[in-house]
Parts: sequence; structure tokens; C-alpha cells
Amino acid sequence: MLPGRGQPAAGRLRRAGARRRGQRGDRRGGATERARPARPGRLHVVGHHLHLHAPADPADEALVWLDGARLDNVTELLAPHRTTRGGRGNNDITGLLAARAVAALLTGATEETHLPGVAGLPGGYPVRTTAGEVALRLPLGVDVDQAVDANRRWAMRDGALVEDGQVRFGPAVTGALAPLLPAYADGFAAGSVTEATAAFHALRERLRSQAAS
Repeated sequence: MLPGRGQPAAGRLRRAGARRRGQRGDRRGGATERARPARPGRLHVVGHHLHLHAPADPADEALVWLDGARLDNVTELLAPHRTTRGGRGNNDITGLLAARAVAALLTGATEETHLPGVAGLPGGYPVRTTAGEVALRLPLGVDVDQAVDANRRWAMRDGALVEDGQVRFGPAVTGALAPLLPAYADGFAAGSVTEATAAFHALRERLRSQAAS
């Protein structure tokens, strides 16, 4: 399914959910409802591998919305998870979410979750799987270009971006590679990944040998 499909439905579901939450809050008290963990459909995150750690520039933090409202304390909220068991806990969470997404795709179930690389796009996005297809479910007011541009920027901060059949490195990586592996400092064609891998492995061994001597 093309990126961006399903946005009106996402808006209708979100508004319907808000009405139901309001009705429950009237009956049981708003404090109880607010204390509940966010259900998947209420949460929208646009993020990247870069966000495994707090970015050096706070402006590069992941974008998060809850019930349609943009959160401005994302770094604070993510801090405990970024230090969980040296990263192992994050792998456990990723494995669980991946298994649920695969199960939904295989069974045709509807699942509101987050996935990386949707339709070949860089970074991660909120999505809905339905009948074996995946559609973006960006929050209202956020279009596909905005989300992709953010992930493209974060990819370069993280070190590399794969786009249009090319692997491009960010400025820091290019600067580090220029004196060591100049043939690859500006990137390489994705189709030559085998040759590039061999070149980088050779560089790694050379640097390790120098460090040991």
C-alpha cells in the first residue's frame, strides 16, 4: 500500500476513541483514565536508530504524539529505556513488536504499531496493518514528506542514508573515512555492497592491528 493511505480512517478512529475515553472518564473519573498506559492507537512515534541514545542536539529528538498532542519531554520519557540492561531490554521489546507485526500480516489482522523502512522509507513510522497490508497512520497535521525529511536528517546524523540505490554517509563519517578509505568516503552504490563490505572489513582489521602494535 502506498505511504499515506489510510489517514482519514486514522483520524476517524482517533476521534471515536477520544469520545469513548471521555465517556469512560465521566463515569469513572478522569484521573483513573489518564493513569492508564497508552494503547497503541493513541501513540504516534516518528523515530530512527539514532534515538537509541539521546541525540547530541535536542532538536534531533524523536517526534512523539499522544492522543494527537505533541509531547515536548521525549528525552525525559525515554531516558529509563535508553539505559535498560545495556540495550538488551530494547532488543526484547523490538523482538516482541516484530513478532506481533509478522503475526498480523500473516493472519490479516488489524494491528496499530510502529515499523521501520515502510515502503522503503528511511527510519520508523506509526503504521496500521490490515488484511496483510501496511499503511502509514501519521497523526493529523503531519504529512508524509515531513516525517520522511525528519528521518532522512536523522539518518545522516546517525552516519548513513540509503536512498535511490546509493549509500551516502553523513559528514562525520565522510570526514573520518577520507584519509583511511577515500574510495568509499562519499558512499557507494548499494549494488556494490559486497565489495564495500570487504573493503570495510579490511580497514577494520588494519586499524585493529595498528592498535595492537
